[in-house]
Amino acid sequence: MLRTIIIDDEQPNIDLLINLTRKYCPEVEIIATADNVNDGLEIVLKNKPDLLFLDVELHSHSGFEILEAVDTEYLNVVMVTAFEKYAVKAFKHSVKGYLLKPVIITELVSVVQKIQKLVDKQKGTTEVHQAIDTSKILAISSKEQIELLQLEEIVRLEADGSYTQIYCVDGSIHLSSRPLKDYEDKLPSTIFLRVHNSHIVNIKFVQKIMRTRNGNLVMTDNTEIPVSPNRKKDISDRIVV
Repeated sequence: MLRTIIIDDEQPNIDLLINLTRKYCPEVEIIATADNVNDGLEIVLKNKPDLLFLDVELHSHSGFEILEAVDTEYLNVVMVTAFEKYAVKAFKHSVKGYLLKPVIITELVSVVQKIQKLVDKQKGTTEVHQAIDTSKILAISSKEQIELLQLEEIVRLEADGSYTQIYCVDGSIHLSSRPLKDYEDKLPSTIFLRVHNSHIVNIKFVQKIMRTRNGNLVMTDNTEIPVSPNRKKDISDRIVV
């Protein structure tokens, strides 16, 4: 079976591809879908599919942002778009197929058969491909790009309205278009701790706990982080020995 992901910003297009592959391409197994670049990159890195059906225009972003962030040598990408103009750029990114909407069934079947042969060949090789360990990486999306940050390099995260500022050990600051709440759900609780409505910290970079009413934290970058009263016990349980 070809473990397959679909990324398209219109649900009817996703549903159509699911139905077409189910009916005409039984070798295709849809394991996940996404309707935007950030979620799409996340599920691609997490699931490492055999085949990716990728739209080009994804809201205000581009599917090419995903191609620039992953290793397309081991990811078989088929662009599915209503526009011919992206074809040259697509093949420069080593895509394996280019389908125009509305999708023609014979062309879909042909490209899937092509991918199946490529996957059989890839899996038959003795070369071992070392995939990215996504459990140690955080993908953050902005209007300009997608960045991959090592979790061990992140000191803290701070809410900035509906955005999030991510501070790293090298002094760099990265702006994500996602709210802080999204990162509380995604980051491993063994490393990161929500200490305030506006702050998540990497506990290994906590340098001091101040003897204030709520025990504010001083990070290794000398930033003092406020602690919410309802989070004080979490800090005591996780950090204080």
